[in-house]
Order: sequence, then structure tokens, then C-alpha cells
Amino acid sequence: MKNLKNSFPNYKKVAINIAHAICDGEYKEGQRILTKTTLVGKYGVSTETARRAITVLADAGVVLVKKNSGVVILSSEKALEFLTYMKDVSKTLDITATLNNQIKDNMNNMKDMQVTFNNLLERINYYSKVSSIIPEDIVITEDCFFVGQFISAINFWQNTGATVVAIQHNGTTCISPGPNCQLNVNDTLFYVGELLSKKKVREFLYGTRSNF
Repeated sequence: MKNLKNSFPNYKKVAINIAHAICDGEYKEGQRILTKTTLVGKYGVSTETARRAITVLADAGVVLVKKNSGVVILSSEKALEFLTYMKDVSKTLDITATLNNQIKDNMNNMKDMQVTFNNLLERINYYSKVSSIIPEDIVITEDCFFVGQFISAINFWQNTGATVVAIQHNGTTCISPGPNCQLNVNDTLFYVGELLSKKKVREFLYGTRSNF
């Protein structure tokens, strides 16, 4: 995939490929493009993966999903913005991966780890101000409904529309945590989603009277 590493889940890789096709002129604004079924065949992915790829592009304003009419290209400019954003996210994930390696291989080099971690937080804070699909974070406290439970057991994405991209636990950041990752008090949860996902996540984890 152009200029991007394989650090993204399949549905985002499909979304990136479609955005590239739009920027390259393969798909024109106003044009109706591939159905989910066709995407499944072209990219060798599941129907759910194809659906999530289109949802990502729709959230970014690149395409419009019309019921019973397929998918229509809205903006090549938004497609370029999406690709630029994804490239920046890839860099952020690289920084996080570097931090994990430093924690594992050089526990005594605390100064370098702190600089790298600060760099990561600066990027997250910056992009949270300029994009609605940049990672948000929330701290798990003892008031959370799901302390001690696994990600797979609480149906996080189904209930919030947001995807967990990392969990920070005891100073270690786990990127793309698996379904058996457990939520513990003082963990920091990083996630991406729609404009209303921040509110949905807080209410899901803490109820409608959350004071966050």
C-alpha cells in the first residue's frame, strides 16, 4: 500500500486503497463505485470488513452511502485529507512501537523512554484538535462498569461505534490489543470513532451521569 506500513487492520487498509483510487482518478466525484459484495471479491476480505471500510470513508466525508443505491464518491479532496491523516497515524503508531521496544530492551534508559513517550502524547494531543477520527483516551477508574473484564466480553465496538487502538497499563502501551486484553483500574484506553463516540464511550463505561 502506498507510503503506509502494515500497521492497520484490514478494513482500514481497504479504505486506504479506495482513497488512493479516488486520488489517482480511478473513481470520480459523483461516481457510484463498488458494492460491498464486489469489495469482498476484489480485496479478499469479509463482508463486515468491507462494510467497516466504507463506514470509515463515509465518516471522513469521502463517500456517501445511499440505501439500496450503493456508494457514491463525494470528495477527492477529502480522500487526500484522509490519506494524509492515516500517514500521520502510522507515524504515531511507529512512535508507540518504538516506546514498547525501549521498555522491553532498555529499562535503564528512562530518559530516552520519557522523551519518546512525551513525543507520542504530543502527537495525540495535537491531532485530537484537528481531526474527529484521531485517537481519544479515557482512564479506567474503579467506577467503571467493566473493571476486570475482557475487551471481547463487553462488545465495546458494537456499543460505542469506537475501536480500541491501544491500552496503556503500568507504563506499557499495548497497540491493537487482542480480545483477551483485560481492563484494569488506572489503565488508559485509546480509541478512534465517530464524532459522538467520545460521549458514547464515557456513558458506556461510566453511565449517563459520568462527571468526566
